[in-house]
Amino acid sequence: MSNTKPKTIRVARIELCDFQAFPGSEPVAFDLREKGQPAGLNLLLYGENGSGKSSLGRALRDMFDPQKANDFDERRHVFSLIKDEAGDEKAPDFGHVQVEFDDPATNNIVWRAGDDTYRQHTLFADVARTRGWMDYRTLWKAAQIPTRSDFVPFFRPLTDELLVECPYPDKSGALFGERWQNILKIAQTRPTTGNRYKLDGLQVEITKFNQMLRAFLIDLEKAANEILTRFVQWTTVELRLEREVVYSSKAKGIKLSLGEVSLRVRYRARLLSNLTGFLNEARITAFALAIHLAALKLSAPRRRADGVAYPRLLILDDVLISLDMTHRRPLLDLLEQEFQGWQVFLLTHDRAWYEVAKQHLKGGWKHRELFCVHVGDEERPLSKDDHDHIDRAETFLLQGEPKAAAVHLRTAFEEMLKQFCQELKILVPFTTNHKDITLRGLWSAIEAAEWEYKPADKPELERRNGIFKVISIDPVKFPIIPKLLSRRIDLALSWVLNPLSHSESVDRYRDELFDAADCLRDLRIHFNRIETSGKARHLTLMTERDKLVRLLKHNGT
Repeated sequence: MSNTKPKTIRVARIELCDFQAFPGSEPVAFDLREKGQPAGLNLLLYGENGSGKSSLGRALRDMFDPQKANDFDERRHVFSLIKDEAGDEKAPDFGHVQVEFDDPATNNIVWRAGDDTYRQHTLFADVARTRGWMDYRTLWKAAQIPTRSDFVPFFRPLTDELLVECPYPDKSGALFGERWQNILKIAQTRPTTGNRYKLDGLQVEITKFNQMLRAFLIDLEKAANEILTRFVQWTTVELRLEREVVYSSKAKGIKLSLGEVSLRVRYRARLLSNLTGFLNEARITAFALAIHLAALKLSAPRRRADGVAYPRLLILDDVLISLDMTHRRPLLDLLEQEFQGWQVFLLTHDRAWYEVAKQHLKGGWKHRELFCVHVGDEERPLSKDDHDHIDRAETFLLQGEPKAAAVHLRTAFEEMLKQFCQELKILVPFTTNHKDITLRGLWSAIEAAEWEYKPADKPELERRNGIFKVISIDPVKFPIIPKLLSRRIDLALSWVLNPLSHSESVDRYRDELFDAADCLRDLRIHFNRIETSGKARHLTLMTERDKLVRLLKHNGT
């Protein structure tokens, strides 16, 4: 038996030039590698409206379209035409979309106008037939479903949107979308008994489609409900093929009758008889997203027959617009736990959501930002790595911009304190408006908290001069933040991290700003040590509430 580890290939770099929102001859690249990590990472991308965020998603969608070779010319930037020597307008030859892999032995895939040879690449068929793509428009279409009594007609959303690019549950390698479009194409010719060969072929296709859909719905329902529990509590869906697709060659009017799939909803195990008031946009979004992700998870093989793990791309472009922040965070856990073998592209225009996701998704992710800038008379996307705020602060200091540096230091401090209070469940002063929670209030709560260290779970004996003594196991208390580090933070708070200082000149406080940056790095290192060593050292967090409860118990109250 060979011990050779199967090859794993991921996308390492994407380059776009003269594609939709990316104009001009200068390409914009998205590098998905980090120093010391040769493998391509997942991408969390924040993009302003109009900056080209969705264009990146569509580039991967259209390039790896398994059903047809899309025309690159139709996707060029709207003002990309140039004039030749005769004064006639023509498309330039520099436009392209290029995908580079982290395997040196695997060639790049390049999509250009008039050149479909990229579809012959050794990885193209595998990536195209397993890549998942969904944007807010897809979910919006799925949400525009008229309710009808106790179920929602769900055949068209499945065949037109959610299952289009999901592999057929057989060994043919075809997709649901391919099979369904083939049925529609043949049915449009309206074959009759006079063309028995075509008619029989159509009936065979329809029979197999009905069988595959009915069998797939059983597994799809189970997998979708497992995902749905992360978004909507106490709610499950039922998917049933109520009526099969039928073609009647004798019908004078419509010969092809579409099937009917019912989506029924159970709430707290009770089947709902009236969905009009229950199915709001958020719930339909959750249903559609759960069904789509479940279909991908069920049908996409992890490896090829030769053992190579090819890139399985999952592109989600602003799919959570209809969900509030509470229902968005479960998606992050879902991606990390259930889609580990996928390379995920999570795109959003929501800055607050981007910051939440950035804090939550810690390992294996590349963070980038995309902005729209004016260059002459054109608007062009500007792509940059989302560097740490402390690094940005030091960059601004070196550029002679102390005010901007102070803003980034304060932002880094605020994010650090909020994350630490949340993870360790430190109580902070109550306020009805979360925006009124000040840095001083967060820092004071952390400063007041203490660790309680228990040397041992059971009494231990110590032998001295032949006499055994019981070692005390009384807990030892000490502050979370060491006194020296606490004093340094207090000093930084007094000026550098004070928001009022931003309205005044801080040029002469350049050294203090560098010191504050070093101080925040030390604080982050200290936080990381606590997170990794807390359980091993039997540490228990003591908050002010815990102290009060213990005092009351001691006094017999």
